[in-house]
Amino acid sequence: MSDTGTTQTSQKITIVGTSSGATRGPVRDIVERTVDVTQVRANFERFLQNLKEIINVEVPHVGTFVLDEVSFSAEISVSGDFKLLGVGTGIDAQGGVTFTLRQKQQNQQPQ
Repeated sequence: MSDTGTTQTSQKITIVGTSSGATRGPVRDIVERTVDVTQVRANFERFLQNLKEIINVEVPHVGTFVLDEVSFSAEISVSGDFKLLGVGTGIDAQGGVTFTLRQKQQNQQPQ
């Protein structure tokens, strides 16, 4: 007996990235993978939650200046994982993602 109900197919997205070769060195292979959008979304939510834990601190002011904006750079791996990019990694992050977080003004309502 077949199911006559609608079957929800998962949406897919193709991610193009690089992976290291079999040996250490500057050689990287271009890789293309198709992954479920729900998996990428879950990874994105987990990444943002971890960022929230990092920045959830009281930031002091410096004289009359206050911290107004924080930027993070990340990459999306071909498996759909989000990874924070550090300095000096030698990675060209032109295809990465930049998250810019600004402090909400006291009188500003959430959107």
